[in-house]
Amino acid sequence: MRGLGFLLVESKQENLTEIITMFIDKSILITAVIAFFLGAATAGKLVDDVKDRRAAQLAAEQQAQQIALKDEVRKIERESADRLAQALAERDKALAVASADHARVDQLRKQSDQLAAKLSRLSAAPADPSNSDAIRAGRCERLLAEATELLGEGAELSSEGGQLSAKLSADRDALAKILRAQQP
Repeated sequence: MRGLGFLLVESKQENLTEIITMFIDKSILITAVIAFFLGAATAGKLVDDVKDRRAAQLAAEQQAQQIALKDEVRKIERESADRLAQALAERDKALAVASADHARVDQLRKQSDQLAAKLSRLSAAPADPSNSDAIRAGRCERLLAEATELLGEGAELSSEGGQLSAKLSADRDALAKILRAQQP
């Protein structure tokens, strides 16, 4: 009987060893599965964190680019406004000069008319060949007529200059509008 009891004990030990081995194998398998899922979850969180950081970085870069672009646009607008203001100031100055010239021409024309009337009265006096004043008056009358003609031409040229200045100003204003419309 002893042999049978020994076999029973030995059989129990083998069963116990098999159970322990199976338990260890299953524990290792369960641990591996848990480790896999924990690793996958951790990797997912890490990937999400990397994606979030990258998205934040891209958003910051885009915002910096937008700010830089807006600053550049403002700079160009200021420069354009300065150039336009200078052009308008030059135009206004040219118009003021043309207006002053026109006023001077009108004044000279009035003086010329007054002198022409005086000379006309002098020349209407009886002509005496020995009267040097009458000869001078005739010359003065001719010179005054020429001067009046030149003043008239000067007034016309001044008027044309004012018109050209106004056209130029209108052209610049139109170009400024076009440039502003083209800017983003």
